[in-house]
Amino acid sequence: MDAHTGRTQTSANEQELSTAEALEHLQQQCSELYAYFSHFINAKIDELKLSGRHLAIWAIIASLGVVGVVTTIIVAVVLLFTGLATGLGMAVGKAPWLGQIMVGLGLLVVFATATLLGCRRVHSRARTKKVQHYAERQLRQRARFGHSVSDRAHGPTV
Repeated sequence: MDAHTGRTQTSANEQELSTAEALEHLQQQCSELYAYFSHFINAKIDELKLSGRHLAIWAIIASLGVVGVVTTIIVAVVLLFTGLATGLGMAVGKAPWLGQIMVGLGLLVVFATATLLGCRRVHSRARTKKVQHYAERQLRQRARFGHSVSDRAHGPTV
């Protein structure tokens, strides 16, 4: 012990040993931190996998439910029209095949008419929208240039 400072004197060998011990301790702490971080990341990955699995199961259950409902509706419609066709066939002379032909033909006419009217409506709306679009464009042209493409096409050129 030094009488003036009150400190013990350490040799260079002891300082190197304590530095080596400190480095070893730091390396051990870093290794421990890496293990804990790896554990955390693996736990989060497993949590995502589990959530994905639950989501997939619920999607399958929902799909089966939708298929069940659609199937029930289809069966109900088939039974309705089969009964209608049988009843109509029996009413016109005990010929079920005649009722099936009449109901089938009637359904085809209804679907064809609905499809035709739907297509006409869509086409009409699209045409009206496009005509309005071009009219608005010509109004913007008149406001910007004092004339529109339509005015130039029908009027005298300057």
